[in-house]
Amino acid sequence: MIIKSNNIILENSAIITRCIKYFNEHVFQYASKYNFNEWFVAGGAVLSTIRNGKIDIDQDADIYFRIINDLNTFKNELINRGYVITIETKSYKEFSCISEVVELKKTNTNTIDLICINKSIQEYIDEFDFTVCKCAVTTNDFYCCDSFFEDMGKYRLRIDKKLYNKNFIKRLQKYIQKGYSANEEDLVNIFMDIRNSQYNVDQQYVPLSLKNPLEKWEFGTDQMPFLKENKVEDNIPEIVL
Repeated sequence: MIIKSNNIILENSAIITRCIKYFNEHVFQYASKYNFNEWFVAGGAVLSTIRNGKIDIDQDADIYFRIINDLNTFKNELINRGYVITIETKSYKEFSCISEVVELKKTNTNTIDLICINKSIQEYIDEFDFTVCKCAVTTNDFYCCDSFFEDMGKYRLRIDKKLYNKNFIKRLQKYIQKGYSANEEDLVNIFMDIRNSQYNVDQQYVPLSLKNPLEKWEFGTDQMPFLKENKVEDNIPEIVL
C-alpha cells in the first residue's frame, strides 16, 4: 500500500522534510517558471537522498511527468543547461503505462531520465520491484509503501514484484553491492524462474549450479559474482542541473 507523508509516523517527518527540500533545490526549482501539472522524482534517487542526503553519483535520477508537453519543456531546459540526449524512445514494452522515455547526460553529473506515464504517483510506484524503491517526492509531498522505512533501515531488499525485464538482475546486483540483503529463498526462486523461462535477462548473471529451490543452497561469490565486496564511494557529489 502506498501512503502519503501526512500518514507517515512522526519520527520520519524530519527525513521527509529534508528530502523534499533537497529536490526542490536541486531539481524542481529549475522548472518553477513553467507551472507543470504533475511531476515527481521516484525510485533509487529518492532512496539514496534519504539515506545519504544526496543522490549517489552512480544513480540515475528518474523524473516522471503526466503530460508530454511538460516533459518536452523540461527536456529543452536541460539541453539549454548543457545536457545531451543519449536515448529517446516512444515505446517501452515492459511498462505499457509509459509513453515516452528520454535519457540525458552531462559530464560529471547524474544521468537524468525523463519519463511520461499515464498513471498516478501511487499507482505507478506500487508497481516497482523492490519495496525500498517504492518512494516518490513532489514539490510538496512524499509517497512510499508502508514498509519502506523499516526495509530501508534494515537494509532489507524485499522483492514485491517480479519484473523480469533485462534490467532486473543488474538492479538486484546493484542493491546487494550497496549492502542490501535479499531473502535466500526468494533469490533461489527468482533464478530458477529465469533459468526455466524465456525472460529477456542477461544469462551471465544467472548461476549455473542451481539446485532444487527447496534444498539448502549455499551462496558463494563464485556462483553470484555480485555478492563480492564492493565499497561505496565517499564524498559523492550532488546532482547539478
